[in-house]
Amino acid sequence: MDGIVGNGVIPPFATTAGHPPPRLLPLIPPFRFALVQEDIYRGAYPSLKNLRFLSRLRLRTVISLLPPGAPPSADLVDWCAASGIAHVTYPAAKYDDEVTVSPAVAAAVVSTLIAPGTTPAFLHCRDGGHNTGLVVACLRRLQGWGLGAVVEEFCRYAKGGELTREEGVFVEGFRGGVRVGTTVPRWLANDPRWAGATCPTAAPGRPGRGAPPPPRPAWAVLCAWAARHGPMALRAVRGVVD
Repeated sequence: MDGIVGNGVIPPFATTAGHPPPRLLPLIPPFRFALVQEDIYRGAYPSLKNLRFLSRLRLRTVISLLPPGAPPSADLVDWCAASGIAHVTYPAAKYDDEVTVSPAVAAAVVSTLIAPGTTPAFLHCRDGGHNTGLVVACLRRLQGWGLGAVVEEFCRYAKGGELTREEGVFVEGFRGGVRVGTTVPRWLANDPRWAGATCPTAAPGRPGRGAPPPPRPAWAVLCAWAARHGPMALRAVRGVVD
């Protein structure tokens, strides 16, 4: 028989009886797809071609940042319903060189991301850039990241790799409104601010992953980070400390 080797084993995708090998469908991630934290993913609005890839993540929740009044696509709604995935929407106008996510929305999304039963979760806006990036930046502030590290991550996905002054002020000024319950993700469990909170995903005897130390003064960190990384970094934070 065609495709059988000496030990009688049919190698992967070998032709048998004249039949062609099976065609593997592509796994295509959404634009700007990335891992944010354990079981939290980010990216652009998923199209039909991305859903097979997202199915492999075993998601519990999809969080969509959509312009007010704009309905989600039928493909995404139907796929979430058929897959048993909770689909949560929050209002955020299309990015147009200004901050379009309110502090209240950012806090609500972060609260949803750290709530028990939410993850694995996929967070997206239209292009996976500024609106999603601002929410992730607020999550990083909750984790205790310094502003320099937050800006560096933000610029990795932002249009033109730049942070505007308004976005810098938004991130630096984010102070709260996040609901932290008695159960927190493993990567928050060792933060002393959540003392007494339990960690449902930690293995027995395995401590959670703590947050980095509290940040130094925000503008000092930002300037030091830009100085270390040269002209491109200075361009990225253009106008933030003017």
